[in-house]
Amino acid sequence: MNERAGGLADQRISKVWGLNEPIRIPIANSPQGAVQEFRGEFYTSQFIHQEAVDGGMILFTQKKDRENNSNLQMEYTCKNIFGWKWVWGAGYSINESVESKSALHYMSIPKLEKVSAPFPMLFGDIIDSTIKRVTVEIKETGKPDTFDVKAG
Repeated sequence: MNERAGGLADQRISKVWGLNEPIRIPIANSPQGAVQEFRGEFYTSQFIHQEAVDGGMILFTQKKDRENNSNLQMEYTCKNIFGWKWVWGAGYSINESVESKSALHYMSIPKLEKVSAPFPMLFGDIIDSTIKRVTVEIKETGKPDTFDVKAG
């Protein structure tokens, strides 16, 4: 089957990663469970937000107990007939110094070939509370898309 652990979907992702053998991504009862099952028993990040997308869920997490550190992880899971399965994830961790003048921290994920996922995606933290709007321009079309940022 395509969506079982070790199935065709896992074989495709293994090829994208350049692996010789297919990985076996476990199935779980919830999006959070899918992330925890894939990441392993020592995964200690805290789930801080989730967004439903067509066929799946995007979850945002932060690592606990990281003083002077800006970190954010994005995990994408999809729902199939067997349960929830991890598909893709990425994140960043930036050590903040007292003198840091960063207005925001972000990460960009491009569209992935042979992986069914809601990308491209841009995510991050706005550090400067005076920022009320972020404008993202997609270079392929040159047409800017504007996203309003909620204060607070």
